[in-house]
This record gives sequence, C-alpha cells and structure tokens, in this order.
Amino acid sequence: MFVMPPFSKINGSLDRAMRVITWQSKTVTLAAITLAVMSLGAKGLGLVRDRLLAATFGAGDTLDIYYVGFRIPDLLFNLLALGAVSAGFLPVFTELYEKNKDEVWRMVGNFVSVLFFGLIFAAAVLWLLAPLLVPLIAPGFAPEKIARAVMVTRLLLFSPILLGVSSVLSSVVQHGGRFFSYAIAPMVYNVGIIAGIVFFTDRFSEKGIAFGVLAGACLHVAVQIPAVLRSGFRFVPHAWPLYDSVKEIIRLSLPRTANLVVNQLILTAMAAIASTVAAGSVAIFMLAENLKALPADMIGVSFAIAAFPAFTRAAIVSRENLSELLLRTLQRVLFLVMPASVLIYVLRAQMVRVLYGAGAFSWEDTRLTAAAAAAFAIGIVGFSVLPILIRGFFALKDTITPLLIAVVSAVVAIGGALGGVELLRGANIVSVVVKMLFRADGLAGSEIIAVPLTLSFAVMLQCVLLIIALGAAGALRVRRIGVSFARFLMAALASGASAWFALHLFGSSIQTDTLLRVFVHGMTGGIVGIGVYIFIALLFRFPELAGVFKNPFRRNS
Repeated sequence: MFVMPPFSKINGSLDRAMRVITWQSKTVTLAAITLAVMSLGAKGLGLVRDRLLAATFGAGDTLDIYYVGFRIPDLLFNLLALGAVSAGFLPVFTELYEKNKDEVWRMVGNFVSVLFFGLIFAAAVLWLLAPLLVPLIAPGFAPEKIARAVMVTRLLLFSPILLGVSSVLSSVVQHGGRFFSYAIAPMVYNVGIIAGIVFFTDRFSEKGIAFGVLAGACLHVAVQIPAVLRSGFRFVPHAWPLYDSVKEIIRLSLPRTANLVVNQLILTAMAAIASTVAAGSVAIFMLAENLKALPADMIGVSFAIAAFPAFTRAAIVSRENLSELLLRTLQRVLFLVMPASVLIYVLRAQMVRVLYGAGAFSWEDTRLTAAAAAAFAIGIVGFSVLPILIRGFFALKDTITPLLIAVVSAVVAIGGALGGVELLRGANIVSVVVKMLFRADGLAGSEIIAVPLTLSFAVMLQCVLLIIALGAAGALRVRRIGVSFARFLMAALASGASAWFALHLFGSSIQTDTLLRVFVHGMTGGIVGIGVYIFIALLFRFPELAGVFKNPFRRNS
C-alpha cells in the first residue's frame, strides 16, 4: 500500500530542488563547465531523439517533412526573438540593472509584452501563408508531401511564441549567473519531443513529433521560472509606449536579427537544395548537422553564453580587457574542439552506426550520413568559435560587422552548394575524388556531401574574417590566435592518426556485427586518440590544459 510521505519531507525535497535549479555560478570557467555538462545531457537526449526518429522512420519522406516543417517557425524565432535577445537585451539589461533595479523590471515587462504580441501576429500571418512558402523551401517535394509539410509547419508555429518568452527569461538568469536552470531547459525540451515520438507518432506520424515539440517548448519556459523569480524578476505587462531602453534593444538587434536571418536562410537554402537530391536527403543533412552540433554546442556555445556577461563588463572598462578575455576564451575552446573535429572525421562511421543505425535506418542511410558528418567535421572548429567571435562584437555594441561578413559567407555557402551538387552529379574527376575521400562512391544521392562541405568552408571563411575585423578594432590579438591554432592542429592531427591506426590495428580482433561491438571498436579508437592528445598537451605544457581543468571556482578563471 502506498503511504504518502510527510509534508515536511516533500517540502524539504522541493526546497533542495529549488536550490539546485537556482544555483548561482561565480566564474566564467565554472559556468562554462556547468553549461557543457548540462549540454552533454541535452545532447544525449537529442541523440536519443534522433535515434528514435531514424529507427522509426528511416531517412525518408516523414523525416524530410518534419525537418522542412521546422524551417519557417525557426526563421520566425530567429527573426523576432533570438536576434533582439542575443544582441541587444543582455547589454542593455546589464547597464540598466546597475543604475536602477526597479526600472529594469519595468523595461523587461515592456519588452516581453511587445515581443509576445509581435510573435503572435507574425505566427498568424505565416499560418495563412504556409501553403505558399513551403513549396519555396522544398522545391523537390511532391504535392502530397508539401501538404503534409504545411500541416507540420502550422503546428510548429506555436513554438516560437513560447520559446521567444523563454529566451528573455534565459537572458535574465544568465545575467544573474544562474546557468543551471538555463542549461536544463534544452534537456526538458528534448524530453517533450521524445514523448511525442514515443506516444503520438504511431497515430499521428510527423504531427505526433510536432505535438512533442510544443510540449517541450512549454517545459522550456516552466523550468526557468524559479531561477527568474530568485533573480528578482517582477513582470509588469505593458506594450505601449516603448521605453527608451527597449528602443535601444531594437536598434541594436536589427543588424543581429538580419545576421540570424541570413544564417537561417542559409540553412533553408541548404534544405531546399537537399530536397532536390533524393528522398531522405534532407533527413541525412539534418542528422549529420545534429552530430556536428555535439561539440560545437557543448563547447563553443557553452563558453560563449558563459563568457558573454563578462565580455560586456570588460568592454565597458577597455578594449584591452575585452581582448585578453576574448583571447583566453577562444584558446580554451580551440584546445577542446580541435581534437573533437578530427576524431569525428576518423570515427564517423562508428558514431553514425551506434547513434542512428537501427530499425528503418538502412546501411545506405548510414554511409551517406557518415559522409555528410565527415564533411561537417571539417567546419566544427568554425562552428564552435563563431558564437564567441560574434559575442565579442556584441560586447562592443557592433552588430553591423558580423552581418556584413555573414552575407559574404551566405553567398559562398549557397553558391558553393548549388555548384557542388551539380558537380558531384556528373562523371568528372572532382566527383570521383570527393566521393572516394568521403567513402560515398556508388551510393545514390551522394551529391548531398556538397551541401555540408561547402557550409563548412563558408563558416571557416566567416570566422577568419571576423578575427581579422576584431584585430583591426583592437579587440583581439590575431597573431596569438594563429599560433594557438597551429599548436592545437598539430596535436589534433597526431590524435586523429593514432585513432585511425588503433581502428585498423584492433579491427581484425574486434568484430563489428553488433551494436555493442561497433561501440567498443569506435571507443577504442577514441580513447587512443584522446590519450595521445592529452599526452602531447602535457609534454609541451599547453597552458590551456590547466586553464580548462584547474581552479574553476576562482573568479578570474
């Protein structure tokens, strides 16, 4: 018989849970470690989500429809919410918070009200226009597939409204150093999507996944409320007139919003190009992109989010202070992501087979996804440092320069993908060499490799241009970044070579006919590669090794 525990015990458990959720970090490194660990949990759940999707539907029409259905809602979120919050809100909030704590919450109420009603209006317009817009972003879809994608798009248009409000709450908790609740939000978001896959897809197919997305968005908001309240948040709704500080946020956010729209248009264009290759190509591209996001988000985005409040405070003091902090952050991220990039390239087949190779996900799907993941691996360093470089400009209240550079990157990415797909379709030496290098020769739809490959080159170009621009602005020591990059690259290449030799050395003794054996095979290569990288770092006394793993509680770390 179930016996209800005493109220005092329930109350005590809830109190302990609230203390964990509202815990406050005091240093950039500790905050980044917290975010990275929680991001690992979120990415782990994301991999469970993707494995369920791959096993249930395979790389076919249903997954294509689901991923295309995300494009318009994601564009809306980036256009009206993420741009304003990521570029303008936190610097303005930080400055106003130091001057007048009562006034800052009235400003937040004004901003949230405007954002909420703006998102509702825009979602309603896009709901009506969805039948016209979806064919533009999926020109390779048949009419029946278009109709299903329109339905998913309309369902998912509710999620930007919820996530837009949640993004404001996220900035408030970041300012207060309460990164735990911020970091746990993506985890519960993925829990909602997984629940949709498990409980609703049998009856509703791709619409069931959309139901899970909406449930996850609700959880994303709810989990941050305790930390926001602990930060002193008081919501006073009023949409008009606009506060001067809200106008400042909008002014700062316009170039950043345009930047994000450019990035979203790149992804939308890439999905459109992929839709013309073969059935399942959109799914292949997105599954490989999710694999690339593991180190890029867990390391690069975690450090960027953790360091951004410190960037804004350092920029107020001097550009020299910002330069030193930006350099130290970039060095730590490069130290961590460089071996990840090389090892994902070497271990791509094992990773894809373990993560996605089940159920309806065929061996051909596995080979194509592994090839696309290898193409993405080339750009992992760029994808990881990009959010840090952009936030360096935001700390300087410069949102124009990143926008202009993003436009250049977009032209390179889209033009390269269009030309690359056509080039790989033909019988020419480039097509033969590329397919051989990525082990996709003989596979139908192997032209999809051109899409992530050109995207990787474009993002690396974008990072180089941003670094040069920061150096010209006196906010970054370019030469020291170049030296650090060279050191880490040599060590990472040695790490990758060691992992490759380990795979071939133990390949004959470790059978790869079961999931567990494939995992052991890949893990063996990974452990050897990581071990070699750490050995080189110790041998040559890389200071970043100590900077990442020592004294995370020190305030200057």
